[in-house]
Amino acid sequence: MLLSIEPEQGDNFEKHKHTVLQRKRRWLIEVFFKMMKHYLNLERETQLRDYDGMVAHINIAMSRYIFLSFEQRCHDDPRTLGSLFTPAAAK
Repeated sequence: MLLSIEPEQGDNFEKHKHTVLQRKRRWLIEVFFKMMKHYLNLERETQLRDYDGMVAHINIAMSRYIFLSFEQRCHDDPRTLGSLFTPAAAK
């Protein structure tokens, strides 16, 4: 297991740590594209042949993703907005 390598192993440990971080980032990208394709209809909604239409369609799908992500964060994590938007009297 990559995470059970002892730090005393020097460069080998750093190499494995870097590999784990790369794969973690790649997994986040894969999850994003799966969400875009399957749930936000990135590929199935339209059939466009010109570049401007494709760019507009991708922007709309990404805007949907941003709105859904924001709503999920507000719902799941009460610390998302912090005390920035709390009225002064409520403090």
